[in-house]
Amino acid sequence: MQNVSAPYSEGRTTKKAYIDMGLMDSGFNFIVPVFENMPAMASPRPGRNVTLVTENVVIATQSSPLTIRSGPGTSYNPIARADKGSILLRIEKADESENGIYWDKVIYSIGNELGVGYATREYLGDVTATQTCSEPKITTEICNLRNGPGTTDSKVKQILPAGTGITVIDKMNVSVDGHIWYRVRLENGTEGYISSAFLEDGVVEKYKIDGTYVKIIPGTTIEDIPGAVLNGEIFATGASIMIDGVSYKVALKGDCNGDGKSDSMDMYQIIQHILGNTLLQEEYFMAVDTNSDSKIDSMDMYNVIQIILNK
Repeated sequence: MQNVSAPYSEGRTTKKAYIDMGLMDSGFNFIVPVFENMPAMASPRPGRNVTLVTENVVIATQSSPLTIRSGPGTSYNPIARADKGSILLRIEKADESENGIYWDKVIYSIGNELGVGYATREYLGDVTATQTCSEPKITTEICNLRNGPGTTDSKVKQILPAGTGITVIDKMNVSVDGHIWYRVRLENGTEGYISSAFLEDGVVEKYKIDGTYVKIIPGTTIEDIPGAVLNGEIFATGASIMIDGVSYKVALKGDCNGDGKSDSMDMYQIIQHILGNTLLQEEYFMAVDTNSDSKIDSMDMYNVIQIILNK
């Protein structure tokens, strides 16, 4: 993102209001109830209908700078100007117009700080994002993939389980909301931002030997396991393989009916297990205990859905 000018008064910002009231160093207590088996995905915030994106755009005005406003409409205050050719980060695309104009949420740079505002889509052109690095990382714990850097002005695109493999494609050199944020790309091409605090070097293990079992992730083939020989025809949960003369049972993540894939039938089996009707055992249980917490619940259902959606 390129720097843009901010000729308008800082007095209109929420931050300035908190400074004037002497609340910047105050503590705030929030009581957030957490329930067992609560949904893993955050509910969308009320308000206008938008599509969450993470994409670079270029200012494509004829000549004059593009005005960036504090809200989606001309009634909102101007907060910055972006010259023609400037690169911004778009994090929301409006699904509905305001008086015939689509206002998209963008992030821009002012010196070493980031600003957030709204710009008319008419003057936002597509541009290929510059990839400054390509570093394989894995998530160290469950974390959020956000559409932009920071937690204040961004939204959660996806919740990533611990051990998720990603590729860092750009690193920020400024802190936002107390974190250094990396722009990352998932294996399916989805891009977003993750705090660097939740990432470590490494690649996702395609398989892991656990006692007499071999846990494997979707997309793994028998050839990916050195020295492995399949006993049978289907490389799936319940299959037997030999590794260096030792026999193991396969637990394919997301496949609890032994057909080698994750689909609605597996979701049915998971629901039956949670209801106590038909309990999954041994490698079939292991295949859908996706976070290895020795139980099967809504979090595992969410993870299996992500596998079915190839996420």
